[in-house]
Amino acid sequence: MSQVRRRQLRLVMYGAAAAIGLSVIAYAVLVIREPMMMDYWATLGVVTSMMITGAYEFFEARRRKLIDSKLPDLLRDIADAQRTGLTLVRALEAASKKDYGPLTKELRKAVTQMSWGVPLETALRGFADRAGTPMARRAALMIIEVSRSGGDVARLLDAIATFTREFQEIEAERAASMRGYLGIVYIGLLVFIVAVVLLLNTFFAQMTELQPTASGLVQLQFSYLFYKRIFYHMAVVQAIFGGIIAGKLGEGSVVAGLKHVAFLATICLLAFVLFVV
Repeated sequence: MSQVRRRQLRLVMYGAAAAIGLSVIAYAVLVIREPMMMDYWATLGVVTSMMITGAYEFFEARRRKLIDSKLPDLLRDIADAQRTGLTLVRALEAASKKDYGPLTKELRKAVTQMSWGVPLETALRGFADRAGTPMARRAALMIIEVSRSGGDVARLLDAIATFTREFQEIEAERAASMRGYLGIVYIGLLVFIVAVVLLLNTFFAQMTELQPTASGLVQLQFSYLFYKRIFYHMAVVQAIFGGIIAGKLGEGSVVAGLKHVAFLATICLLAFVLFVV
């Protein structure tokens, strides 16, 4: 799938998610009259929207990660084929017969195009566009430059494969070092929710059971729902921004945080529905 079609699919997924989420929120606002139920349904709309977009981004990121993880193996196999005396085009044909996960399909398309007379450079640029990862684009451009310059192509491809593998190891180390910060985001929200649940179920709930002997207590008696909604809104807002921060820290992308937003907002919803009186 080309980058243009991938962007179109992404827009369709985001549009569908937004439409479903807004529909649920509109139902909550226009139909439901009970304030807390309205808040719960509005949160459900946000969660549904974030789950759809988060799932799409998760599988897309997984596809890109699989492609990048197989690139060094592909480059080394091409280099090994070159050492046996095959041309670069024949080496690509030999490599296309092996399994490189989702990269195999795109490589075979490039080989098929070259068999139809498409120039090597054009086929490789199309391969990079369909793969859709920065690493694949860099690798394709390097192969093109190597084919132009000539020389010891196998040695240059080995160097590119080594650089690609080392870059991936650096990225893996960075992601591992940031997992602790992801835990802080989740633990922070859980601590806040536990504190709010205890506060609402003890202090505020007990105050509403008192007989209204003074104007202050009368006001507090009728304000329990107000405080409950305020704390719930605070929890949901923390879940939204915490999920975005988690995605940026863990995977370097704000959109990667959508799945964290869905999960954290679900925790808020379930905590208030199940544990708050």
